[in-house]
Amino acid sequence: MIESSRYKAFLRLLFGTVVDSRLSAKEMRQLAEELRRGRLADELAYMIENVSQHFQLSDSRARLSDEIIHAENIIKAKKLSKSSLVNIILSIDDDLLPPGRTNNSSRQILDYFLAHSTSSQFQKLLDVLEASGDPDPYLRGITETRD
Repeated sequence: MIESSRYKAFLRLLFGTVVDSRLSAKEMRQLAEELRRGRLADELAYMIENVSQHFQLSDSRARLSDEIIHAENIIKAKKLSKSSLVNIILSIDDDLLPPGRTNNSSRQILDYFLAHSTSSQFQKLLDVLEASGDPDPYLRGITETRD
């Protein structure tokens, strides 16, 4: 259920749209009748459900894009090379690198990793990236030694 204040705002928006539509009084009565019989409400519900799927995809794409940008910012701030990024991903799961990885940019490698990894694997990548400038010999070994 939509919360009461959102419901009221939505109802005012719909009503305002009908009033602004320049329908005649007769057309408004016909519209009201369609709403009562349910045909218009059902069709509107169907249209809203269909378009909401598009927004869900857009929301998830934006989230994915934000995660990639965050990872890229860490890589740039730490001045990590592409080979360091590859080594970090190899330490997480060597199946998460794109085929022909030497020809891919860091962005393409990150895109592939995000598309094929679990959320915990991506979080592990972020954790290792954020810690990669630290003097911890284990983390330094992961980022520098593996080819």
